[in-house]
Amino acid sequence: MGKISINLATLQSLSGTRQSRLLKKMCCPFDKGDLNISIFKQEEEEIIEGLLTCSACQRYFPIIYGIPIMTPDEYRQKSLEAPVMKKWGLELPAGDELGQQLLTFFNHFQST
Repeated sequence: MGKISINLATLQSLSGTRQSRLLKKMCCPFDKGDLNISIFKQEEEEIIEGLLTCSACQRYFPIIYGIPIMTPDEYRQKSLEAPVMKKWGLELPAGDELGQQLLTFFNHFQST
């Protein structure tokens, strides 16, 4: 399955699952902005791997093993995010401090 990008507001119309209803109610924990979702792996109606991005602050939150990782920047576990980010060839959002730090990390990660 290829990458699918949709706005969370339209997610519920695609599926009636508990997961989609929960994702529809979510917002960015930092600025309460709207989230968009890119689905990279889905089994039946469950999103296994994907990426939530805030339309306001451009932060991103990976979905790993069906769980959105929405921890504060200082507690992000790069070792958990790196394999999924690399697997799907995700580009980090430009302009935010975390994105720049992770971009440096991933460039180093790929060169080793």
